[in-house]
Amino acid sequence: MLWWLQPVTLLMSTTLLVAYAYRSDLYRLIQSHQTPLYQRAFILVFYHENGLHLLKSIAWVLKLCSHLERKYGSLHLLYTTTMMIISTQGLVLLVLVISQMFTDGRLDSSVLGAQLSSFNPGFSGVLFSLQLCMKAIPFNENENARTRSDRRDNYKPVAGLIVLAALQTFYLAAAHFLIAICGIAVGFLYQRTSRIRRALSVYFHLTISRFFLNLYSSVRNDYAQDLRRRDQSNTVEETCVPFDPQLQWQCHRCSEINGVFLLSCEGCRVCRSYSV
Repeated sequence: MLWWLQPVTLLMSTTLLVAYAYRSDLYRLIQSHQTPLYQRAFILVFYHENGLHLLKSIAWVLKLCSHLERKYGSLHLLYTTTMMIISTQGLVLLVLVISQMFTDGRLDSSVLGAQLSSFNPGFSGVLFSLQLCMKAIPFNENENARTRSDRRDNYKPVAGLIVLAALQTFYLAAAHFLIAICGIAVGFLYQRTSRIRRALSVYFHLTISRFFLNLYSSVRNDYAQDLRRRDQSNTVEETCVPFDPQLQWQCHRCSEINGVFLLSCEGCRVCRSYSV
């Protein structure tokens, strides 16, 4: 084999191994009738049709999430992606349930599971949602002039490549029409509810901060009470020492007992000659 074909061979073998792992483990979970329907819907997010589908999804995730992470931060991106997954798969499942209720008049979990398994959506619906979130980000002025001119001429970046806007659909990962529509609907809903999301995020942060402040104050109070109990248990009662005129003298003004070497009272600061 030629030496310049070795990286391609390694890539193809890795792709085949990934596809075999998907077919052996995830496919068994998806096709099993013992797996609940909602678990199948969320397992399908990580299931891809083949290695090429997986590589396309990884390229799109790297392209979109790198910009979104620089804009919003890692934690907000993780929260947004999780909400996109839950919303997209939940909407797909809701549409399938409603369509089956209208067509058959009853719900059959095996039929719904077969319909979900036939879609092979992977991460496509979430990618459509993240693409709409990407459109809401203002244009970065630090990008080069070539990308700016390409965008003016109806060119679009797809996974790091500048392609024609009319042909960008051919470069997308394989996606079912229902998954694409649900992902776009979730993305539009995410854009339209920006004020509600800000209010909920502020309320969430305030609630979490209050919870941790209350927890810290309660722990601090408990620790202070434990210290007081420990000090009280370790204190030894002081024994009363009888008054010895040879070693001590008593002030007549404040009745303070002082040592024989003190020339003034510790209580009222009166000289010893005046107090005796």
